[in-house]
Amino acid sequence: RLVATLGDMAEGRWPNAEVVFLSLQREVHPGVSWPGFLGTLSSLMHCALKCTSWLAVDDKAVRLSFLWAVRWIRALHDPAAGEQTEVGKIEEMQRIALDLAVALWRHSPNQILKAGPAVAWALIHCRNHVGLEDACQQAFRLALSPELAQDCLDHLLASEEQEHLAFLLAVERHEERYFEWFMTRYLKTIMFGNAAGGTTLGSGTHLADVTLCALTAAESAGCPRPRLWSRLWNLAGWESRLAFLFAA
Repeated sequence: RLVATLGDMAEGRWPNAEVVFLSLQREVHPGVSWPGFLGTLSSLMHCALKCTSWLAVDDKAVRLSFLWAVRWIRALHDPAAGEQTEVGKIEEMQRIALDLAVALWRHSPNQILKAGPAVAWALIHCRNHVGLEDACQQAFRLALSPELAQDCLDHLLASEEQEHLAFLLAVERHEERYFEWFMTRYLKTIMFGNAAGGTTLGSGTHLADVTLCALTAAESAGCPRPRLWSRLWNLAGWESRLAFLFAA
């Protein structure tokens, strides 16, 4: 019902309606797996597809929506997503996410490229997707740019999750306990204890986004956290280790 109302607001060009839409995207961030998420995601994707011209009017909205859609293309390939529903539904959502990303790119390529290397990060697994060839070619030229836009990376995390991550980065006291709480709450991680790592049952795509967001935020704030990076590395799959390389 909320998404339907948002669609009506978009058609009526209500001022600041895109802020509501972006907030909903963060709560249904790429890799989320709470019960029933796929229905909400489907509604949001369809709403965005119908309103691409509206989203394209606002630079921030089109930029963040593109990153969100492209990362969902990858997240829907994650085994964690397949556990939530049947394969046919996952494939349908992948097609919708791709259609949305392609439509946004056709509307506003220059605005999207303002996200800099964050666009290259989002597209890193989409080189073979039809309709995104030009986006990949242009974005990968930005991969070595010196700064990752923090707001673009933050958009790939839920608002509350991003606040908790910021606290984890800022406060070193009780690091191990708080790190375990964060990973268990947001990434369904079973910890082994004694900094020995663990098993992450949640989305590997989302863990990679969290890792890159944390590394970039810590560098910007000038607070190196080598022990925290070691804990993340112990949990990292290949996608998250790619985030370490991308941030280097």
